[in-house]
Amino acid sequence: MPNPATPIPPFAAGMGYIGRVQIFDQVVRVISSSLQAKQSIQHPDVVDGRIDRTLYQLGPVEVDGDIVVPVVQTGAGTAFMEFLWGIGMDRDDATGELKHNGAVVLEYTFHQSRKFNGCRVNTMEMRATAGDRVECTMNFMGTTKEDGVGAAEFTDSSPAKVLTWDNVAITPSGGLFDTCIVREFSFNINNNCSRNYTFCPATGLFASNISTGKRFIQGTLGFQGFAPTDAAKADSNTVNNTSNDTLSFNFAGFSRTFNHVIYEYQSIDVNVGLITSTVNWYGHQGTSRTDYGAAPIP
Repeated sequence: MPNPATPIPPFAAGMGYIGRVQIFDQVVRVISSSLQAKQSIQHPDVVDGRIDRTLYQLGPVEVDGDIVVPVVQTGAGTAFMEFLWGIGMDRDDATGELKHNGAVVLEYTFHQSRKFNGCRVNTMEMRATAGDRVECTMNFMGTTKEDGVGAAEFTDSSPAKVLTWDNVAITPSGGLFDTCIVREFSFNINNNCSRNYTFCPATGLFASNISTGKRFIQGTLGFQGFAPTDAAKADSNTVNNTSNDTLSFNFAGFSRTFNHVIYEYQSIDVNVGLITSTVNWYGHQGTSRTDYGAAPIP
């Protein structure tokens, strides 16, 4: 019989669901995370009279990965959704850089943790599918990592409602389509971040900092049956009224509007079962304002 007083070896006590994830000083509930530090090792070919390779070359260390978060609502507040939107969208008016960056801490178990510094949101996607929950997937890009740095305690672990498809309202300008035929909605914010490597002794093979690039906004709409957006597609080189179209969403009180939306032709197949179609859309002409999408931008 095992002795109850014998401590459990660390390798036998690793349960991932008792870990914690901290994003920019806020501990959040997550579904999964692939954030990690990666490094490639190359082996150059040289003429040296040997059969085996004799050289290896260390590549730069890349810190990146996804964190998948269920979008929740505590009471009637929208603070969590404001937090997600802010770290992925808020830009400095003068420089255009993302305003929010910092450390992301992954506490895998009670004895294993890692801190990733200088992180910024490279891409952020929110997706709502009929019959399922609303999820947010954030791709982070960071600079360095530290082992053994744990996340803070989860100060608010009270029950919270996960948003589902019935909490989502989609509003196109001009009544372009009836949302009763919408089966899926997503938007993706791509900040096009890039790593900068310098001759810095403090960072070595890690990136010294992360730069923010030109923002690109796109998304998808899934319809039951034929997509009515084909009537407003941009199919010529002339500027038409679709360049002023807006597409708004409301997640249980948290609402934003994407401006100057252009729709592609729908993708639709004939098959056995329910006929569905998918439309890609794109948003344009944003500014560095932190309230992007709160009102149409001239």
